[in-house]
Amino acid sequence: MSVIVKKVAQLLSAMIFVFGMYIVIHGHIMPGGGFTGGVLLAGSFIVLVLAQGLGYFELK
Repeated sequence: MSVIVKKVAQLLSAMIFVFGMYIVIHGHIMPGGGFTGGVLLAGSFIVLVLAQGLGYFELK
């Protein structure tokens, strides 16, 4: 992937992660909110893996 795709994926993933945390925290007052928040959190990591590769999360 190009550098542009990687940087956009990092920014997008951060925004998705923050929104997912908001949904998880406030999920108890919305029907299915906890599940939706979890899907968003997982989606933020999936975006990073697709753009950066699985080696992005390896410890060095």
